[in-house]
Amino acid sequence: MMICGMCRAAARIMVEKDVPGGPVVDDEGNLLGVLTEDDIMWKGAGSPMEHYLVPPVYIGAFDLFFFLQDNVAVQDELRKVLAKRVEDAMTTNCVSIVANASMADVRTT
Repeated sequence: MMICGMCRAAARIMVEKDVPGGPVVDDEGNLLGVLTEDDIMWKGAGSPMEHYLVPPVYIGAFDLFFFLQDNVAVQDELRKVLAKRVEDAMTTNCVSIVANASMADVRTT
């Protein structure tokens, strides 16, 4: 899948190929991330924390807002929920190795 693609087209490819996800690469074939079903589908089962967007907790006083938790997780989840492009929905903290890597190489990666 290319980074410039749309989530709908990527989902169609995953259904046609019967795969749960795939690598996202740039024009030179460098790995940028992975797009999976979980990245593009809203979960409808499991605990509420798995399928509800929980708003940040804050206190407002004198026209100021003090957030009581890290807002980054909320922003990341909201970005994925609203994503239309692959680059907005993909998981980016990936580690890759060559296909013929030994188990020792995998362990040190």
